[in-house]
Amino acid sequence: MKSLPRWLMVFSFSLGGAIWLPAQSVPADRFLDAVAAHSVGDQAERDQAMMTSMALSSASASEAERVLPAVMSHLRPGTEEQARGYAAEFLLMIALRPDGAALLSGNSAQIAPLLLDTNSGIQNVALAVTDYVIAKPETNQQPYLAALQAALQNPQT
Repeated sequence: MKSLPRWLMVFSFSLGGAIWLPAQSVPADRFLDAVAAHSVGDQAERDQAMMTSMALSSASASEAERVLPAVMSHLRPGTEEQARGYAAEFLLMIALRPDGAALLSGNSAQIAPLLLDTNSGIQNVALAVTDYVIAKPETNQQPYLAALQAALQNPQT
């Protein structure tokens, strides 16, 4: 039912107040598309991002692989900033998975330039991802090493 609002809420009334809980997490690609189209930036959106991030960390490898192109797409400079931030969070969650380095190995050439991103939050996430995956044998290390060298020579990083 596409006409239902994205945020299904369960209301519980206790002591005269309402407590709401999001019903379930949204797949990362759909969440990022929705935020890019209309970012609200409110607490409900942040809570949904956290639930989606946690679900992504324990999702099947095939689900993480399925949403990875959308995550990478939303990390590109020029993308809506709120969506970029959430995409960076999702990228980090994928990297921290036991199979994260293997999942990201084909994307190292796209991830490495994020070390030089003008957004310091994106840089920090890229550094954390690099730090975690660079020592893994399945990682294509060359793009990361080149980007790290460039970052060290850049006074703004």
